[in-house]
Amino acid sequence: MFRPVNGQSDLPPSFRMDQKYICYNNNHNNAHTHGVVRCAFLSVGEPKSVADDSNIAEWCPNTMMTVKANIAGFLNRQSRYFHIMAGTLLAVLLGIFDYLTGPDISFLIFYLFPVSLVAWFGGRRAGALMVLISVVTWFFADVMTRVPQAHFLIPFWSVIEKSGVFLIIAYIVSVMRTAFDREKASARIDFLTGILNRRSFFEYADIENNRAHRYQRPFTMVYMDLDNFKLVNDLFGHDVGDMLLRSVAETLRENIRKIDLIARMGGDEFVLLLPETGYEPAQAAVRKIQERLLDVARKHGWPVTFSIGAVTFVGSPTTVDEMIKVADSLMYSVKKSGKNMVRHETFYPNQ
Repeated sequence: MFRPVNGQSDLPPSFRMDQKYICYNNNHNNAHTHGVVRCAFLSVGEPKSVADDSNIAEWCPNTMMTVKANIAGFLNRQSRYFHIMAGTLLAVLLGIFDYLTGPDISFLIFYLFPVSLVAWFGGRRAGALMVLISVVTWFFADVMTRVPQAHFLIPFWSVIEKSGVFLIIAYIVSVMRTAFDREKASARIDFLTGILNRRSFFEYADIENNRAHRYQRPFTMVYMDLDNFKLVNDLFGHDVGDMLLRSVAETLRENIRKIDLIARMGGDEFVLLLPETGYEPAQAAVRKIQERLLDVARKHGWPVTFSIGAVTFVGSPTTVDEMIKVADSLMYSVKKSGKNMVRHETFYPNQ
């Protein structure tokens, strides 16, 4: 049920309170709270045993994808020193196998694995160092098993040749990692304001939703729209309109906690997620944010105000999409009632 502040609640028609989402990890015994996962859609009041549900497999993350993601996450958290030491260990093991198998079987191509691994996770310099370690290891294994050469400089020429090839590959891998990180960041960040975009907000909000569901903690969703934004574009031009959006994003960023989420949903609409925030603290925070935004608008002479809809979820929340619909409906009820107001309600889902 809703506890309204101003008038009756305007719930979207699709908002249902008799169902909930439950997410499971691969062990099927805990709520999954560490990432965005697909969920089993269960009806409240109809508990099911996950182990007995023959269809649960289609809702669970692919095991191999989960293992790969966990390994990549682990390596990303480690230091460059760790990557170099791990790569060195792999190179030494390859050198031992190279020596034991004799000159007829070459392990040269496998040395690219520690080189590429360190270049990807450790960076360009770490990759270059790994090239040196791998080539030296290969050289000693090769010298100790190879028959005498026609000229004593031939092994050294092989070292120079292979070092050049390995360095080029390490450089390419490090450049690919840099480009990957840049594209990954740009896919999650709104290019104009520098805050989260709609896609990344849904991902992070889903994680918080699962956490709140597991621990039965409250949180608040805030949806905000700029009143008369089109008038700013018409009077001052789109450059000033872009400046206004950046100023709003910066003001929001300066007046929220580090654990809070802020995103631009498109156009002149912004959304905030305030974890661990009940009705009273959220109300104070939203009022403060509105006052700061109005101060910025008056300072620059922008004829804009801010219509805000906020909903505090207590207990087991619903999906992120439905939560945004509820906050969005509250915001539009403010716009219909005269704009430049805050409408804040509390939602108690059925247990």
